[in-house]
Amino acid sequence: MSPTASKTFLKDNLSHFLMPLVIGDIHGCHRQLNDLLALLSPSSNTPIITLGDYIDRGPDTKGVIDTLIALGPQLIHLKGNHDVFMEQARTDSAMYDFWLQPMVGGQETLDAYGGHLDNVPDAHWQFLASAKLYHELDDFICVHGGLDPKVPLAQQSPEVLLNLRFQHAKKHCSGKTIICGHTRQIDGKPKLRRNTLCIDTNVFGGGYLTAFDTQQHIIYQVDENSQCQQFPFSIS
Repeated sequence: MSPTASKTFLKDNLSHFLMPLVIGDIHGCHRQLNDLLALLSPSSNTPIITLGDYIDRGPDTKGVIDTLIALGPQLIHLKGNHDVFMEQARTDSAMYDFWLQPMVGGQETLDAYGGHLDNVPDAHWQFLASAKLYHELDDFICVHGGLDPKVPLAQQSPEVLLNLRFQHAKKHCSGKTIICGHTRQIDGKPKLRRNTLCIDTNVFGGGYLTAFDTQQHIIYQVDENSQCQQFPFSIS
């Protein structure tokens, strides 16, 4: 097996041997990402699943993506709807204008790259392009938005996977617990609803960046002031 093939095999199969840590929407908040990784202190063998929305609203998208790329094969990164906005803005002028609206937050991402998409490194575009739409574990399904409850995982539409809101979550036909982001919990608290755990906890708006330990069922959180907390979280 070639070195490249070996790395691909490792990335695709690591999560079957070790229970991953799952990190919610990061939104350009590089300091919180660094603080959370320091708090988690994962071994190089621990899979880390990120739920997408690496960009927009926070001040340092470039730093976020650099840090995630540096994690190497232990990272399993999923795609969020904001990541799609940035990709589309590269070639679609209407989407570019939409992306830069204050409510979307693309201007903060553009500023992080010196004000122009031409400054985005090829490695960062590849990072976004290679993001998966979901990742399945023995007991969990990780996704940015959500799942159609009656549709098998492999047949889910990208629109639902990226954009379904947490308030519409229903128990999936697989019986597995869904871990999602996308729907911002303004109070900074993770929420469980109908077999779905939402860990988008308002990192850019005074809340927390959140991680969930899928083995110990522990929530880890850090805020903009580097304050950390952890607590058990029942998913039953």
